Amino acid sequence: MSKTPEQLVAEAEKLLHKGWLSFLGSGSNYEKAHEKLVSAGTQYKAAGDFANAARVFERAAELCKKDKNEVDFIVDLEEAARCHAKAGDVKAATRLYEQIVDTYDRKRQNVKAAKACLSLSELLGSNERAVEWLDRATKYYEAQGSHTMAADVLKSMAEQMIKGGNYEGALMMYDRLARKALDDRAARLGARNLFFMALLSQLSTLTSENVSVGVESVRERFTEYQELDPQFNEYTREHMLITAIIEAMECESPEKLKEAIDDYSTVCTVNDIKEQIFARAVKLLEGRSESIM
Repeated sequence: MSKTPEQLVAEAEKLLHKGWLSFLGSGSNYEKAHEKLVSAGTQYKAAGDFANAARVFERAAELCKKDKNEVDFIVDLEEAARCHAKAGDVKAATRLYEQIVDTYDRKRQNVKAAKACLSLSELLGSNERAVEWLDRATKYYEAQGSHTMAADVLKSMAEQMIKGGNYEGALMMYDRLARKALDDRAARLGARNLFFMALLSQLSTLTSENVSVGVESVRERFTEYQELDPQFNEYTREHMLITAIIEAMECESPEKLKEAIDDYSTVCTVNDIKEQIFARAVKLLEGRSESIM
């Protein structure tokens, strides 16, 4: 008859209660206790009891740390962190992921450290701390020579900035990525979309007080980007939309802006980032129209 996770935990703790020195003297006892904790954690996880699963996996990790068993320590710690996250305990999950990053950093396992940073960023959502962990992930990938992965993380950083309302930061990030892509034969084809996102980010920095001056600045940057990237030409949907948005902004017409966005949306995919930018632009012009009336 199979044992319940509670029984397994109790048996493991009974072994530990005998004293750590005697416990270390028997490798088989250690293995049995650790195995019981991991089995209990696995059962809790399978039952959807992530809070208890996290608690047990973290206990297993503590044992491994005392025994200087870093291989099992990091495995158990990652399980505990994931379970804390699924249980909704962001604070506990963050604490463990920070330990995981530090462990991989110390062992110079850059890719694993980067992945842990990405998990932390996803956990933290769209706040500034999430962006900081993405930045750290980028540095690990760069140190490993994984430039494509680093670029993907930077794109995620830019998206997080937009979600958090840091449009100026997103503009600079997309601009940096686009210019760098032009110097990379493999990434060059993606430069146009990055320039496009940079312009959308710049449009999002406009306010009711600086529309005229701001639109002129967008037009200047638009011209510069076309000179830098011949692929960003009048035959592309990105070019058509930016041109139409600038014209709508200059004549302060919400209707023309909506029409331009609708035309673009019928052909191109509009994700939540673009939706946020488009909604902001429409709201800006509608607000201007109402103030004039």
